[in-house]
Amino acid sequence: MAVSTETRAIVRVAFGGRCGYCGVSETSVGGELEVDHFHPLAAGGSDDIENLVYACTACNRFKGDYAPAHDAPESLRLLRPQRDDFGAHVEETVHGRLIGLTPRGWFHIQRLHLNRP
Repeated sequence: MAVSTETRAIVRVAFGGRCGYCGVSETSVGGELEVDHFHPLAAGGSDDIENLVYACTACNRFKGDYAPAHDAPESLRLLRPQRDDFGAHVEETVHGRLIGLTPRGWFHIQRLHLNRP
């Protein structure tokens, strides 16, 4: 089911026009981003605002329908933009590469290919 225009606008404002997964701005990509279901609808997710993430096309594509099992270890879980402190899990080097400070941070970087060119 498609997210309504009104809900899309709310999500866009909530994320400040930036990708919740990597932080890229609409200005950087030249247009609006997409609305992703953090927990995919196919895996029982909902259209509730707290399950929606403003996402760039690349992050949305790499995440896909990924949904770890409820009992999956932390090392197989993506960072949840609305709840997790990105800086506690991921750090940017002086050369602009991201490194994981925690197993979740490493997984987030790898799953979403955040060190892409």
